[in-house]
Amino acid sequence: PGDLNKKGLVNLIHESTGSNKEIFITEKIMHCFSKGRPFLLLGNPNSLKYLRDEWGFKTFDFLFDESYDSETDQILRVEKVIQQLESFCEKPFDYQKAIIKEYQHILDHNYKIASTFPHKKLFLELMEKIND
Repeated sequence: PGDLNKKGLVNLIHESTGSNKEIFITEKIMHCFSKGRPFLLLGNPNSLKYLRDEWGFKTFDFLFDESYDSETDQILRVEKVIQQLESFCEKPFDYQKAIIKEYQHILDHNYKIASTFPHKKLFLELMEKIND
């Protein structure tokens, strides 16, 4: 699986929750940012918006129609993500590589944020709130 991941251009991330009441960000997302990999996200509605607005990441609207992110119906959201993945996969591989390379600055931006992200500090702050 590790070798296959190195050969791919994008990831499909499936988070373990997709409810409309929370935002659930895990290491799967951060891993893609730290590896410079664009992704489609099957997770909570507005997760991409949260990553952009709250943490300063840039998402991949240069590759995908990210309107799936605001879809609250889980089935429709999955269908929209699959449609975007299929649309991407229908394009020639050289085109896919070229468009990702053209937007390398976005991947570099995300890498910089991910590599300096204050995981420990945020975890300790959360634990402090829980203990209060």
